[in-house]
Amino acid sequence: MKKKVYILIGIVIIGLGAGGWFYFGRTKPPVYESVVVQPTTLVQEVNVTGNIKPSRDLNLSLKRSGQIVSLPAAVGQTVPAGALLLELETSDEKRTVAEAELALASAKLALDKLLNPIKQQATADKLKLVYEDGLATAATVYANLYQILDDLDDIFFGDDLSGSSTNNENNIQYYVDIVDYYDPRFKTVPAELAMAYRQIIDSYGPALTEYQTARRGGADVTAERAILTTHDLVKNTANLIKSGRDVILFFNDRSIADSWQVNKAVIVSGHLADLAAHYATVNGYWLDLLATVNTIKAEHGAMEVTDLDRETARLEIKQKESALAEAWARLDDSYLRAPFAAVITKIEPEIGELVTANSSVLTLISANQLLLETNVPEADLAKIKIGDPAQVTLDAYGADLVFAAQVSAIDPAATLIDGVVTYRTTLRFLKFDPRIKSGLTAEINISTAERSAVLAVPERAVISRGGRKFIRVLTEGAVTEQTVQTGLRGSDGRVEITSGLKPGAEVIVFSPD
Repeated sequence: MKKKVYILIGIVIIGLGAGGWFYFGRTKPPVYESVVVQPTTLVQEVNVTGNIKPSRDLNLSLKRSGQIVSLPAAVGQTVPAGALLLELETSDEKRTVAEAELALASAKLALDKLLNPIKQQATADKLKLVYEDGLATAATVYANLYQILDDLDDIFFGDDLSGSSTNNENNIQYYVDIVDYYDPRFKTVPAELAMAYRQIIDSYGPALTEYQTARRGGADVTAERAILTTHDLVKNTANLIKSGRDVILFFNDRSIADSWQVNKAVIVSGHLADLAAHYATVNGYWLDLLATVNTIKAEHGAMEVTDLDRETARLEIKQKESALAEAWARLDDSYLRAPFAAVITKIEPEIGELVTANSSVLTLISANQLLLETNVPEADLAKIKIGDPAQVTLDAYGADLVFAAQVSAIDPAATLIDGVVTYRTTLRFLKFDPRIKSGLTAEINISTAERSAVLAVPERAVISRGGRKFIRVLTEGAVTEQTVQTGLRGSDGRVEITSGLKPGAEVIVFSPD
């Protein structure tokens, strides 16, 4: 409680009308501002401003390059840990996994045969069934492959796009001439495709002849050779389609990304659609024949079994297991998943685009783990400690909405801001609240100390002189000085008096002398 005291000793006051007062006699009496001291609660706070930040902020990239075929994520979406965010085209990777699985199965079967001589006796009969299955697949191949090769000739080496055969620019050369501006790695594709196509055409006739001979009941070795030859023919055709399709896909993606007009867009779309269909068909033949070839290799012939054979077979299994693990890892690299519960803040590419390995594609921030960062001046650093409670208000919601927080970390190294030494301090919110969002500005009151039932006076009431501290106490109009010791300094401008003062004393805060 503050009050003003006027001490009048032998003063004569004469009014001077509206102009004021004139004093005779002694000088004007001193006017004191004082407080009556009673036990109170004293709180020390550090007041700073800060910003809300996610506890985790991460840019995601892929471990391999490829074309995006699925992008279920959206900016602003909250996703759980493990959610699928992006998927690359995986036909090659799935085929590699299938090949590795078959190779492992064959290696295990080979060891099983070495360990079980009885099964070796059944090898020849089983091979006959395998040959029949392989020749049945080959029959389907030769019923359709020639037409597919004819279509590939039109797509790659026709002149639908240039409109003329006189300038020696076929379709694939047309595509490459344009995409070469973006990526020179496709420059050699036309020549490579032409050579590969010619080799396939040259091998088609002999392969068909071997197949027809085997179907007429040739020796088993003829059936086996026909299956192996057909497998190689189909494999080369699949690789041919993929090499040409990659160029056209890149051409189409760049036209979309750079918004340039595609000449004869209908023809380009037709090429892509036909190549996709042909690749699916040929790749299916390949996988079927691959399974047959691997089984033939696994079942082929009985041989004398030695300890070295068994150990070699076991090592082969380990190698195949390692190859399968690598194949699965590469397939897994085709999928981008959320490493933690997060909010998606940025997506770089779009469906259909080609992305490169290790380039940033998505940005995430933690969904429910938001932190508060502030910079505490060095003058206040000694006051705060980890675990101190804090009251937080956000500028977006006004001073009436208060959130509870707690100091969770204090950087050991200083940060210089505008020439002022500060220490970055992190606080965590005690409860999740959806209104708390990353980037919001906050006003923070950190409670660094609190003492109850103490005597405290305004800090300006304490006078330091000659190495001691004292206060002036007013008792029945008389002023006396009392030596005191101080303690905690409160955020409201008061200071604790630990000795030299009793409750109820009237302490002078201000006097004119």
